[in-house]
Amino acid sequence: ISAYPNPFTSEFTLSGLDQNEKYDIMIVDLTGKTILTKSLDGTNATVNLDDQLAGMYFVFIKNNEKTTKIKLVKQ
Repeated sequence: ISAYPNPFTSEFTLSGLDQNEKYDIMIVDLTGKTILTKSLDGTNATVNLDDQLAGMYFVFIKNNEKTTKIKLVKQ
């Protein structure tokens, strides 16, 4: 699973998701505050963070098997 573009300006896309799986994502800022939770199906997903400040964010992508963590930077 990957996210692009990184850094991003307003939105990013998650790719590499299995089409037969369901995913829960959680986006957290550097203070540990959860800023977004969302459920996805297994297709590529675009996530909009236009209302958030520039900075670093962590995206946790969880399915039945594992949790993936991705570090993203918003410009």
